[in-house]
Amino acid sequence: MRRARTVVPLLAVAVVVLLVVGLLGFSESLNPVDVLLRRGPLVTVPDVVGSTRPRAVADLTAVGLRPRFVEEFSLTVPTGAVAATRPVPGTRIRSGSDVTVAVSKGVNSAVVPAAVGQQLAAVVGPLRAAGITVRVRRVWNDAPSGQVLSQDPEPGTLVRGREVVSFRVSRGPRPRKVPDVVGLATPGAGYRIGEAGLRVGTVTAVEDAAVPPGAVAGTRPAVGTTVDKDTTVDLLVSLGAPAVAVPDLVRQPSGAAADALEAAGFRVVVESVPVQPGSPDLDVVVSQAPLAGTLLRPGQTVVVIVGAVPVPIVTTTTTTTTTTLPPPTLPPTTAPGLPGVVPGG
Repeated sequence: MRRARTVVPLLAVAVVVLLVVGLLGFSESLNPVDVLLRRGPLVTVPDVVGSTRPRAVADLTAVGLRPRFVEEFSLTVPTGAVAATRPVPGTRIRSGSDVTVAVSKGVNSAVVPAAVGQQLAAVVGPLRAAGITVRVRRVWNDAPSGQVLSQDPEPGTLVRGREVVSFRVSRGPRPRKVPDVVGLATPGAGYRIGEAGLRVGTVTAVEDAAVPPGAVAGTRPAVGTTVDKDTTVDLLVSLGAPAVAVPDLVRQPSGAAADALEAAGFRVVVESVPVQPGSPDLDVVVSQAPLAGTLLRPGQTVVVIVGAVPVPIVTTTTTTTTTTLPPPTLPPTTAPGLPGVVPGG
């Protein structure tokens, strides 16, 4: 019985040992996990830079790697030879992995186009296709977005390899904000909107008790909104407070009628019509214009006709006194040629 108990553990250990040995025997890396995950052994990427394409294929497949070819420009490697590999030579990777092999297209070169005044997209293609580095700096400018403003080097220059061609390109006009024109008259608001590089659109009348009639009450887009240059801004011009109905003032005392109209914001004009003393129409509103119920805006005029006793006209007679003046006293005269003789003497 004791012997049987000893044999069972020994058999289990033997099975485990045989299993491990079997796994290691099927794994070139001596790692049983590689067998379970079906991973190949680690191999070193061979150095095939400068080799021909067929030679690169032979060297890579010899270690179990799969070449994937691309073409690239190179300043140092002749056309048709391997310029680089990715991963680089000497890297340890799994057998069966892909290796990108860049085959040289030779030295890249291109002629710089005359780009100023043109759209960048229309001129940059040949440079990028030739592998020339293109640098673009975008700035706010009134020129259309994408238009080339300046370039370096000059048109016609032959650039090669890692040389750089630079372009300064318009981003379009700088955005601007709708100015605050609330409270201004329409001409003043239009001037300020134009000064901001925007355009005046439609003018719409709106009721607004807080803004005097004729002044701008708001804009569309709203004041402070950031918009593109030449955006149309519509103006909302105040009509003043909403219209209200004129109250019925007939038969009311003139003072109370005037107070009611002023409280409603109307301008009051009082006119009179003659009545006899003791008349029930005395100092009372006998009619009004416009009639009760008419819609008027605050500030408009309401005329009330009030009965009043005519003031008598007093005629004053003026007496005129006439005074007769005495005749003037003449000095004595001497007849010519008769000295010493007084006429009538």
